[in-house]
Amino acid sequence: MIGEAYFSQSGKKIPFVGRQRELQVVRDISMLARSERISQFVSITGAKGAGKSRLLQELHKDLTERDKNIVVTRATGGEGDIPTQLVRSHFDIYFPACSADEKVERAEASWGSIDGVTRDLLLECLGGNGNHDTISVLRELRGDYAKVRSRILAKFLAAQGKRYPWCALIDDIDKASSPTCMEFLDELALAARGLPILAVITAQPSFASRQKSFLVQAQEHTGWMLSPLSETDTSKLCHMLLEQNQINQQLTDDVWVKCEGNPGFVVDLAHRYLAEGVVGTSGINASAMQATRLPLSVEDAVEARISNLSDKQRRVLEMGAVFGNVFWASAIVSMFRLSDGGQARSGSFEAEQDPYSKAVLAIVEELVDNDYLLRLGRSDSMMGDDELVFKHNLERQQISSNTDAEHRNRYYRWAAQWLETRSGNEEQYEALAILHREAGDAASAGQFYLQAGARAKQSGQVERAVTLYRQAEEMLPPDQAASRFEVYRELGLCEELVGNMDAAQKQFAAMERLAWLYDNAPKGGVAKSRLGQIERSMGNLEGGERYFAAAKILFEGSGDKLGSANVMLEHGKLLLLRGDVNAAITLIDSCLPMLRDFGRRERFALAHLYLAQACQSSGDYRKFVEHLAESIRLQSDLSDRFGLIRSMLAMADSKLVVGQIHDARAHLDQCIGLAKFVGDRRAEAMSNLLLSELLFEQGDFSQSKALAAQSQTLSSRASFAVGIGEASRVLALTLAAEGNAEAAIDELKRASHMASGAPFDALLCRLEFTEAQISASFGDRQLGIEALRKRKWGNRNNKFEILRADIKAANLLERAGLSGDATRLRDSFKQARYGLQMAVKQRLASA
Repeated sequence: MIGEAYFSQSGKKIPFVGRQRELQVVRDISMLARSERISQFVSITGAKGAGKSRLLQELHKDLTERDKNIVVTRATGGEGDIPTQLVRSHFDIYFPACSADEKVERAEASWGSIDGVTRDLLLECLGGNGNHDTISVLRELRGDYAKVRSRILAKFLAAQGKRYPWCALIDDIDKASSPTCMEFLDELALAARGLPILAVITAQPSFASRQKSFLVQAQEHTGWMLSPLSETDTSKLCHMLLEQNQINQQLTDDVWVKCEGNPGFVVDLAHRYLAEGVVGTSGINASAMQATRLPLSVEDAVEARISNLSDKQRRVLEMGAVFGNVFWASAIVSMFRLSDGGQARSGSFEAEQDPYSKAVLAIVEELVDNDYLLRLGRSDSMMGDDELVFKHNLERQQISSNTDAEHRNRYYRWAAQWLETRSGNEEQYEALAILHREAGDAASAGQFYLQAGARAKQSGQVERAVTLYRQAEEMLPPDQAASRFEVYRELGLCEELVGNMDAAQKQFAAMERLAWLYDNAPKGGVAKSRLGQIERSMGNLEGGERYFAAAKILFEGSGDKLGSANVMLEHGKLLLLRGDVNAAITLIDSCLPMLRDFGRRERFALAHLYLAQACQSSGDYRKFVEHLAESIRLQSDLSDRFGLIRSMLAMADSKLVVGQIHDARAHLDQCIGLAKFVGDRRAEAMSNLLLSELLFEQGDFSQSKALAAQSQTLSSRASFAVGIGEASRVLALTLAAEGNAEAAIDELKRASHMASGAPFDALLCRLEFTEAQISASFGDRQLGIEALRKRKWGNRNNKFEILRADIKAANLLERAGLSGDATRLRDSFKQARYGLQMAVKQRLASA
């Protein structure tokens, strides 16, 4: 309970100065509650030291002269503390000399029957024993316990409030840590309807923004924020605190400057003056006075500055804060006009007829002069508007948190509308999404998050795009099916690019279900096709083939020829990975005219890339370079960076085989930089891998090993099966070169497991040569040579990989002193290698 000691400081009672008007307002409200028998709620907010508790104490003294039913309590941060204190206080008023059991009996007689749970809780609140088993069970329910206590009080009000006027004074309500204490206000407001009840609460300024529901429930509510004392009242308070000492104008001016009208700060400073010998009967120590400072925290200083704002200044800053740290003067002018209900008096741009612009700019000038705002000058992105910034971010945060919730929602809505009409700049999409979200318009927020995600993806910020698309997914209402289709697809694609395969699968599965709900077979085909591509990337070729077959049925059944062409293209890539080269060429080649006729240039370019890779595997190097050159040309024209990386990788790989090492290194460096920029983990893994092989051939085993390890990590994160297998293979080579046989064999086994599990034809071909190479490097030269002579990889379908392996085998045989075998091997493939060399030099030299 609040006593005199609570309002005293260092044993000295704080004088009541400068709040007589506020006290009279509450007196009038209390008389209205008594005469009209209507519940009245008053909320008094203010910064720390503004005098809220002191005003409550004076009100308590004033009300007790007329009524006895006055209860005062203070939030302490305990679970359910306020309801418990109020229950005890009420029963002490009505039954002061009774035991806890007698109070419960009298309550039961007044209320009617009381159930066992309520009896137990009431006994505990009154200091009796209660049934602790029941109480402990309720406590485990995390909330019901405190809610029942609140209902006890509400029931008491219903029974007693009809006969007796009643007043509750609750200090520092916002310090209650339990949400149930705040919920109690809602229950109190409902229970008090139609009863002569006055409830006065004090809180920090942020209370109004956090307790909107209470303000709605209250039948009659009056609220205000305590403003700083005037200079005259500050001087008067100072004289009352230091009445036995000599005080001059210099000291009161110093107090005004340092405390800015905050009565709590005035009390603190007065006590410091006494403690540090600034004032005394002999006069004032001027130097000591100048050196004396208030021990304020940063938060206290911020609150004090904000409390000094006028209503209009606060309004400007509240409106500006919804934009963030930077806002525009024109937006505030617009929001002031809109605050008149859209019925601004003039409706004209003529300066002499428009009071809004002039008034707002004058307030802005005051805020700049007082160091609340800074001018950034004219904004290029906002049609030359004056751009303003909060000088102190803590002040912006505090102002935003203190803004009334209803006002803040309105400001967000107006800010979103203003920004939407003023800016067509794509850079503002995310800002618009945030404004609409905070205004409660989830549908509009979702649409702008969707557009912001698309822009981020286009600019290469794939991970940022993932975040924005996830926000769009959260905001978009279920009935916006078209937009949800888009967000599932785009978010799935971006999750796939950054290597979150599980998340990508969930998105495309959600897309498939949505397509089923709306009986949209083409969208379902797209979802299944993407799921097939993920399975293919993860090494599950059979699973991928099943998804492609299902997608094809959906496309063909709905007559979607473009969808059929796309799924055939991706199925062709799967056939190529498995080693069905001729079937892959036939299938991919059949897609080209359809994709061209439909004008899908990105897919058309991708088809050329896939066909180039298939022709390379078949040994048709002329067609390989023709299709690869065409894919690079198309992707360059389209600025398709994701496709261009893969085409450049194929080109770099070819130049490695024909010995154009310098060009290959330049292309790989470009690929790594571009893959990192666009956030494509699989492309980055393959770029690192090819560069690792190049460095291995040059004898830089340490750097080769580091790059192969990076590639393995990236591939593992992206569940990229080919990348994992290839990285393990190259790591085995580097470990063997370092003499670490055990580790090399472990990596080789991992690569073999990955390759045979898929199976990936090209990787199997490379592994067979790698096994022979490692055997030879560990002294088992004869075993390695026999393996090289048998050329087991010759049974594979990928002629390009055979060519690569035989060129390396010839070099290995040469180093082993078997020049005859090496010569025969080189001669055997001389013509094929020459064809590749000529094609690469002629068609890809300038690409």
